Amino acid sequence: MNATPHTVIGYSMIKLAGGNPFGWLLAFVSHLLADYIGESGGIKTPKQRVLFDIVPTIILFIASYFYGGSNEVWLVLLGCIFGNLPDLIDKKLYLAIIYPTKFKATIYLHWQKVLYNPKPLFVKYQGIAMVSFVLIIYLLKLC
Repeated sequence: MNATPHTVIGYSMIKLAGGNPFGWLLAFVSHLLADYIGESGGIKTPKQRVLFDIVPTIILFIASYFYGGSNEVWLVLLGCIFGNLPDLIDKKLYLAIIYPTKFKATIYLHWQKVLYNPKPLFVKYQGIAMVSFVLIIYLLKLC
């Protein structure tokens, strides 16, 4: 699964648990469970990575600031860190993706076999859909 869904799920776990270490653990475990869903080649190019994975996360950070201020941004940041921690560890802070010849990825935390491979179109838009769902929740709570 890509970084944005892990971030949104991690943020949701931390938000539900109240921003405490138990929430951090839930965010970490949620990554391991979400990895049973495959990526099936949805995002292929760096341009698509920016558009479908990085931009939605940036929008989430901005929206969280306008919704709840710096405290909410802090929860999103914790969700991003702990929700993506297995990738940060195994992919060497993503250096294994950027410089695959210099840094080798490990599989310490990625033993899962993919149980479901969604269609590439779903994989491409899932981050946008998840961030949109969070934005709708923000709007509903503000009303």
